[in-house]
Amino acid sequence: MSRRYNMKKNTVKREFRNMKILKAVGIIKWILVAVAVICCILIRLFYWYDRPGTFIAFGRVTQVIIANIAVFTLVPVVCLSALFFLAEKIAKGGNGMAIVVVTTLIVLLCGGAVAAVAFNNKNAFEMMYLNEFDTPDGRNTLYYVESKGERKRVIYRRTGKFIYEKTVSYDIAGKSEDYMPSYHWGKESFSDGENEYPYSSYNE
Repeated sequence: MSRRYNMKKNTVKREFRNMKILKAVGIIKWILVAVAVICCILIRLFYWYDRPGTFIAFGRVTQVIIANIAVFTLVPVVCLSALFFLAEKIAKGGNGMAIVVVTTLIVLLCGGAVAAVAFNNKNAFEMMYLNEFDTPDGRNTLYYVESKGERKRVIYRRTGKFIYEKTVSYDIAGKSEDYMPSYHWGKESFSDGENEYPYSSYNE
């Protein structure tokens, strides 16, 4: 077997291996792009959920936790996808400097957007867990989240499998952990003296 033949065979193997690597890089890049898009959707849904007075929770995990995870996942995912994009284009002979500039701009824009979201929702970062309590007669269950930044506790009633509707909120500044205003607890609803709030409409 000639030396030239061996060299040609090794070159073909190397090129084939490089093609496989390049293909894998392309697939990973698009997977990362898909994850980034999902993160953006979650941020849009859960930071700017546009039904006033409602809240989404999965068990004790509220929409705020999901949105926070999406925010802090987005930047590294975008950075990684940009790096894979950069590696793929350079491997295909693209203009390296132009690609570096575009990639840097994408990463900076993404980081800036995430920083803006985090700053505008800094108080919401506390409302991460949904707590529950039973009414004094033990017949009904209500739920609440707290924001110590805004110094308030918000009480919700359950209206769907994952949907909770705001009933009333009260100030907790300087109050004990178990503080609650004097509400009148009826059979079908409770009252703060001014308004009547029905209990859960969801069949638990």
